[in-house]
Amino acid sequence: MSSRHYIFPENSEPLRLSRRLVEGMIFGKDALPQYAGTRQRVVSVIVENEGTAPNRILDAQGAYWVFDAAGDIRKGLTRSTSDIMSATFNDSDNKGTVVALQPKLSKKRAEEEHRWVVGKAELDRIAADIWPKVKSDKMRSAQGVSVKRPPLTYDARHALDEATAICGRFRTQ
Repeated sequence: MSSRHYIFPENSEPLRLSRRLVEGMIFGKDALPQYAGTRQRVVSVIVENEGTAPNRILDAQGAYWVFDAAGDIRKGLTRSTSDIMSATFNDSDNKGTVVALQPKLSKKRAEEEHRWVVGKAELDRIAADIWPKVKSDKMRSAQGVSVKRPPLTYDARHALDEATAICGRFRTQ
C-alpha cells in the first residue's frame, strides 16, 4: 500500500503533493507560500499496489488545510486534530433518560469545519493521474520552498555501504 496526496485549489488546477513535501510541511521543514492565508481542500488517497504498480484506490479522505501567513500548515493541523479529537472523545454525562445532544453537535461541527466529502469528479481526476491514458492526465506537482537534497554519488553510496558492512561485522562479533 502507499499513500498519495492532492491539493484542489479553488480557482486553479489540482496538484499532486509529493510525500517529501507533505512530510516537510507536517514537520515544519517546508511550506507552500502561494497558499498563505488560505484554506485549501486536500485529498489523501490510500492505494493498493501490486509490486510497484498501483492496483486500486482503497480509500480517499478529504480534509481542509489552513495555511498561515507563511504558507505553513502546522498550526492548522494542530487545531484540526484538537477539534476532531475533542469532539470524538467528548465524555457526556448520560445520567437518567435525557440524551445530551452537545457531543453529537460538536462532532458534526468539527467534521464540517475540517473534513469534506471527496466527489466523483475529484476521484476521476486522481484516478487519471494514477493511471494516465495520455500525458495530459498527469497532474503537475506542487513545489515547496525547501531545496531537494541531491542524490548520493556512486562513491558516496559505495562508502556508506562499506561502512554499514563494517559496522555489521562488529555487531555480530
